[in-house]
Amino acid sequence: MNPIDDQANFSPQQGTCSSPYINPQYSNLNDLDDIDDDDDGDDDCLDSIDDIQHILQTFGNNDASTLTIDYFDSRRYEIMFEIMNVEKQFEQLKTILYDESVSLIDQKLLSIQNEEAPEYKEELKKLYDDMELRLEIAKQRRHIELESLENSYQAELLSLKQTLENDKFLVYHQMNEDIQRKIDELETLKSKTQVCSNILQEMFPHNQQKLISPNKKRFDSPESSKENKKQRKINYFNGSVKTMDKDNLAIFYQLSDIDIIEDWAVIQSSLNESDHYNGIDDANNDDDDDDDDNVDDTSQMNIHSFKQEQFDYDENRV
Repeated sequence: MNPIDDQANFSPQQGTCSSPYINPQYSNLNDLDDIDDDDDGDDDCLDSIDDIQHILQTFGNNDASTLTIDYFDSRRYEIMFEIMNVEKQFEQLKTILYDESVSLIDQKLLSIQNEEAPEYKEELKKLYDDMELRLEIAKQRRHIELESLENSYQAELLSLKQTLENDKFLVYHQMNEDIQRKIDELETLKSKTQVCSNILQEMFPHNQQKLISPNKKRFDSPESSKENKKQRKINYFNGSVKTMDKDNLAIFYQLSDIDIIEDWAVIQSSLNESDHYNGIDDANNDDDDDDDDNVDDTSQMNIHSFKQEQFDYDENRV
């Protein structure tokens, strides 16, 4: 028999099967549920790879004329089944990968919460280093600010001290100038009073008055003031002469300008009255030389009246 005929007769027998052609090597493909329930993914992958290699070898060895439609249908079903199986395995791998990723993320999150993750430790170390650096910078800035405040405080204190010294210096010079001005005024007043005393000495050379200021009252006790009054009254009426002391002059110089003017007005009025009486006495002397004794008595009375007026004036002022 021709080998070709034998091959042709063999191929229809294979294709006349009512069910799709199934290779004896793939007897496990009859039950799809059993394949779906297989948990061993690695063995399925290896089996599928072997099946694909066997299909390719079979397709390359058989001639196209000997293959029938049923054969191709069976092979198509097998390939589709293998593709579905591969897709299922891929989905399983995706699910496993997702679960593993979630578990890894959970573990990493837990390690981060427990401060055990290397990444977290590195970042935490960087943060601590940054914190230490910032603290050191803050300390340096605080030290600098404190030094600046201390310097400003010392500068302000020095400025206040210098201002105080300048004010004291100005007050001292101002008071010195005022005192010097008062001294000059007192010297001027002294010269004026000296002139007045010289005039009085020229007018009354034999009867020098005792110049006692009423301001002396505040320096004496009441008993001493009474004794001074009595002594002054006796001196006025007795016409006793007493030289002026330096203390009396000092008290006299302490009189105010108004008191001096009043005293000078009284002195002028007394001088005018004495001049008037002297004129009358001169006229009487020209008319009658025999009345000299009366004129002397009149002048003596005028002197006593002047003393009495001066004493009364001093008493009123005291």
